[in-house]
Amino acid sequence: MKQLQEYFNQVLALIADFRGRNRQLFNLIAGTLGFALAIGAALYVINPGAPVVLVANLNPADRTALALRLRRHDIKFTLGADSITVGSRDVGQARAAAIQPRLFRRLRRLLAVRSLDHGAERLR
Repeated sequence: MKQLQEYFNQVLALIADFRGRNRQLFNLIAGTLGFALAIGAALYVINPGAPVVLVANLNPADRTALALRLRRHDIKFTLGADSITVGSRDVGQARAAAIQPRLFRRLRRLLAVRSLDHGAERLR
């Protein structure tokens, strides 16, 4: 840990020495790096990521229903002829929104079957 701190202090001393000898060049380099970081951060915030196909081969009714579900969850998407694509950052949330109604239907069926089984056991 002490060696790392000494190395860091040496690097800072070199930077301070360079800054003292070449003030304008140092300011130009620092300004350029700051500007590049600001542009990179803005692009990261704005860009949703590469498009990923969420579902394909949908009929129009299913595509509309899923689009409404995604819109309700504030997920940005693009409608294709028979598919829906979302940004790579939103894939997990979009899949959860797409699966949610199916999951509830399966749970209802499962609970209904279990309640029927339980009722049949009571009759025995």
